[in-house]
Amino acid sequence: MTRIATRRTLLTGASLAVAGVLITGCSAQGSSSSASAPATAAPSATQSATASPTSAATTPAATPSAGSGSSSSAPTASSTAGSSGSSASGGSSADASTPGVIDCGKSLSQLEVRPTSILLACSDGTAGLLDLTWSHWGSNVTSSSPGQVVPSATATGTGEFFLNNCNPNCASGHDQDYPVHVTLSVVYNSAGGGTYFGQAALTWPGSKPPAGTKSTYTLPDPSGA
Repeated sequence: MTRIATRRTLLTGASLAVAGVLITGCSAQGSSSSASAPATAAPSATQSATASPTSAATTPAATPSAGSGSSSSAPTASSTAGSSGSSASGGSSADASTPGVIDCGKSLSQLEVRPTSILLACSDGTAGLLDLTWSHWGSNVTSSSPGQVVPSATATGTGEFFLNNCNPNCASGHDQDYPVHVTLSVVYNSAGGGTYFGQAALTWPGSKPPAGTKSTYTLPDPSGA
């Protein structure tokens, strides 16, 4: 608003200067009709100067309106992006109402929601889940007592189960992949805060791993307990 008023003042000053040059030129030539030009130009400049505050005064009314529109729309876009980000991408954070799971191949303390991978054999890395897609990730049920959460959620998804054949030994062996259905359950409260899934149950809809392969794995506590 200050810049607009300043710009208009400069333009008014320039107009007066031009009028002065014209008056001087006309006086030098002895034209009597030019004498009335300054009188005419002066009121015009005065009117222009008078109009400038009026225009400047009306400018703030439009400015807050525009600012208000942009500020009200920004949180909506931000919350929408945040919402879709947490549901579509793997590895988002867990909280008291939404249990997470530990992928010990990445971290032994960071709970994740809808991860794309879970290492099941944390000690030697010989078994795990890859390319996970989750069709359901439940929330814990809130009890009748305010602030109390009953850990009872489940999560289901599909992906690939890999298993090292340990032939001739696990260090030199190769991973074999099998399509798998995964169900996470048995929710615990973590000593470090939040809740986590403590069990992963696997079923193989197509080709199956060798007989004796574990179909149920215990998942670690993020507190290390």
